[in-house]
Amino acid sequence: MSDKANLMGPGSVVSNKYRLLRSLGEGGMGAVWEALNLRTQRRFALKLVRGDAQTAPELYERMLREASVAGRLEHPNVIEVYDVGETEAGEPYLVMELLRGESLAELLDRAGTLDSVRAAAVGAEIAAALEAAHAAEIVHRDLKPANVFLHEDAGHGRVVKVLDFGVSKLMTPGSPSATATGAPIGTPAYMSPEQAEGRRDVDQRTDLWAVGVMLFEMASGRLPFGGATAFAVVGEVLHAPVPRLDAVVPGADPRLVEIVARCLTRDPARRFASARELRVALESLLPKRASAVVADFDEDATLSRKVPRAPAPPPEISDTATTAVVPPRAAVPALTPPAPPARTRMLVVGIAGVALLFVVGLGLGSWVWPGAAEAPDVQSSPAPAPVPSAAAALAPEPSASSEPARTVPDAGASKKSVVRSLPCPKDKLLIDPATGKLTCVRK
Repeated sequence: MSDKANLMGPGSVVSNKYRLLRSLGEGGMGAVWEALNLRTQRRFALKLVRGDAQTAPELYERMLREASVAGRLEHPNVIEVYDVGETEAGEPYLVMELLRGESLAELLDRAGTLDSVRAAAVGAEIAAALEAAHAAEIVHRDLKPANVFLHEDAGHGRVVKVLDFGVSKLMTPGSPSATATGAPIGTPAYMSPEQAEGRRDVDQRTDLWAVGVMLFEMASGRLPFGGATAFAVVGEVLHAPVPRLDAVVPGADPRLVEIVARCLTRDPARRFASARELRVALESLLPKRASAVVADFDEDATLSRKVPRAPAPPPEISDTATTAVVPPRAAVPALTPPAPPARTRMLVVGIAGVALLFVVGLGLGSWVWPGAAEAPDVQSSPAPAPVPSAAAALAPEPSASSEPARTVPDAGASKKSVVRSLPCPKDKLLIDPATGKLTCVRK
């Protein structure tokens, strides 16, 4: 790559026609920029490839193939390609429709799984794009969530767009392929068995297998086949039992389960015969047109919230899964203590009321019947007694009238007697300095 190419950044002008505004993404083979056409003042997505026709002939050929294939497809679910050319440094570039939104891969990574209806709607829109491509004798061969974009179209809501026809294959006899004959191409987890084997007779039904994998992933949050390496994934695709969707998602629509199972049949002859047949089957699950369902996506109602994957996968996820199905997010603890149950509150109020009535009753009793209170006992023996409390000094003043003291004989063998009297007048109530007891002096 030339030094001039390395210096490209915001503000650089390509072919005296496109000004680079900001980077939209970068990968191993190049970068995608938002670019402004200096003549029309219209904005596009400009894909720059690292390497020219001499240093990276395969990338150059792939770019030209993408331009040729996508340029001849006019369909609302296929990204539009407007121009192709070379920079001053000899690097190829592609000018495409500028999309706003997120890829299906980003949506699933951010938000989680889709319910059966939404998954079927996205799948039907992908099948519609494939229907147009297959009619033009084009096999995509690299369908995956990263190559499906949910474009936010002004006035139309979300629109599914299929991207990247760079590794596509023309089914016309004698047409060249983007790779050497017999070499498998694509993303292992989404390859059909015949594509993983590198067979020459790969046709449009390999794309239907990839749609089945994506439907499985959208509905369950995991891939049907996985592994630690690309070779391990290919081994799963070729030899592992094909999982059923309802084994992973018990509540999945049975019709969607059967559609996915038919797509993921290793024998191509037993799959759907065409993308149109698959689209019709998926649309039968929908309450309205697939495009209308996608346009009206309501994330809060249709997407399950997803948190970062835990170090250890949940028990329901197999060792080969590459995406975790996460349980619902735990509730956030309240900042204030919860209120007690209604029955507990009633019990507490009742106990407090009884206690209050008891205290009030004691106070009223002492005030209404002062004669019922007993005066301190005067014993013949000088036994120590506690000093009266302040509450006793504040007791209500007894009545001025009193009757003579009565002597009550002791029932025991002792000759000692206890003198019991009525309440002593306040001016007769003194403390005996010898004993410290409260004594009534009646003289």
